[in-house]
Amino acid sequence: MTIFSDKKRFVQLFCGISVVTLMACSSLVTVAAAIAGASAPTEIKVQATTEAPAPKKVVLDVNGNQKTMLFSGETVEELLRVSNIMVNDNQIVLPGRAEMVTPYMVVTVRDAKAVELTDGGKTRTVMLACGTVEDALKLAGIALGSEDKLSVDRSAQVEAIDSLTIRRAE
Repeated sequence: MTIFSDKKRFVQLFCGISVVTLMACSSLVTVAAAIAGASAPTEIKVQATTEAPAPKKVVLDVNGNQKTMLFSGETVEELLRVSNIMVNDNQIVLPGRAEMVTPYMVVTVRDAKAVELTDGGKTRTVMLACGTVEDALKLAGIALGSEDKLSVDRSAQVEAIDSLTIRRAE
């Protein structure tokens, strides 16, 4: 009895033997069908088995809590489901839920927070999850003139602010 130290070689050898055996059986079935007077030879199809995809190492970051894990699925949606992460409308998922998971990918889930945005004396609440103040202004469709002033720096992270005031130049 031979003990195979290389698992892949064992599988290749085993599969090779199985295919040869099935081919021999197929020939016997064809001969038996001919003897029995069957009009058409019986066809046996051999289907190769495929190995499950190798798990990918990914990082799941939910509101700053990071967890490194192995994931064998395909999409971000599947990753969230198997991780028991239920995403609502006040959260953002990056990359998107339909994206394919790749090795070493970081999937980020952030809760949106209310930021009070005052522009020209009018205040409204904008829900923001991440990015910079500049990103938030673009998302809100707000264009600034060259002389307009912000109460915070444009490069400030929205996670660090609760309100934003725009002072328009006159």
